[in-house]
Amino acid sequence: MEVSTWLLCSLPSDKVSLSNACLATNSIRFPIIIDPQELAFKWIKEIGDRMKPVDDSNLFKALKHGGKDCFKTITKGME
Repeated sequence: MEVSTWLLCSLPSDKVSLSNACLATNSIRFPIIIDPQELAFKWIKEIGDRMKPVDDSNLFKALKHGGKDCFKTITKGME
């Protein structure tokens, strides 16, 4: 499902681009992107445009509630 979304957002379908996208979206740190043709820039911009904005009030409520279900509550609040 995620790969099809990447492809809809102008990611080239070659193996290197898909591997790099996988690393970029699943890494802890920001990746260094060398992009002479600006394909990654276009892809990142389109992915960002598709993401929903996070409502800070729901996040604050989830953190205030706390407890062992805090992460579930945060996830629900972000949906």
